[in-house]
Amino acid sequence: MVIDNQSPDPARAQSYSQYSGASPQTKEKKKGCGCFLWGCAAMLVLSFMMAGCSGLIGYLGYQSALEITSTEPVEIKAVILEEEEWEELQGRMREFGVALEENTAAELSITANELNAAIAMEPRLNSEFGKKVYFKILEDNLVEIQTSVPLSAIPGFDGRFFNGTVTVEAQTQGGRPEVFIRNLIVDGDTVAEAFKEGLASTDLIQEFSKNRDFGKYFKQIEKIEVKDGKIRVSTKKQ
Repeated sequence: MVIDNQSPDPARAQSYSQYSGASPQTKEKKKGCGCFLWGCAAMLVLSFMMAGCSGLIGYLGYQSALEITSTEPVEIKAVILEEEEWEELQGRMREFGVALEENTAAELSITANELNAAIAMEPRLNSEFGKKVYFKILEDNLVEIQTSVPLSAIPGFDGRFFNGTVTVEAQTQGGRPEVFIRNLIVDGDTVAEAFKEGLASTDLIQEFSKNRDFGKYFKQIEKIEVKDGKIRVSTKKQ
């Protein structure tokens, strides 16, 4: 495994599609399925962070919010796997994605580095999330997500970036998978408790399930756990 701070070569990343051995149309569908849940999750985390940024700006006021945003993004590491490792990871993600599409029970176990590699090496994931998110497992149930998100969509913040770190707790309680924000640091400063408590009351799995485009996939999640350095997700038939 190689970890660097460079974006993967598009030609090299695109070449990995040859491993599926399917027709072009089937390959495209299966490749999308294989990273679908994680792509959705990364996108929704960013969307949630953007909504959180808007709320934080309203909470702090324009001038104070300017002080905790930056004019430059922070460097987000890219994880590049060796070809054999990448091929094996693609196979696991593809099988899990097909099970999601076919609404059958499945389980996927993935490390933070493998998730970061998927973001860096899968061309569509990289174009959306490359240099914006980086996952790190802190301990059982806790995942840290480093983010560097452009704020151009928020009036008055064009050219500024939300550089923060969010810690989420992911586990299954009472037979229900849950993901909650437990800590939020923006530009090196912990966010005010009053605002953080509002975020901490929101179950991200429930929020993701409301999405009209791909909420059904999150509704299939039966169990999620972070243990022994891996994120494990089990799905059920709806």
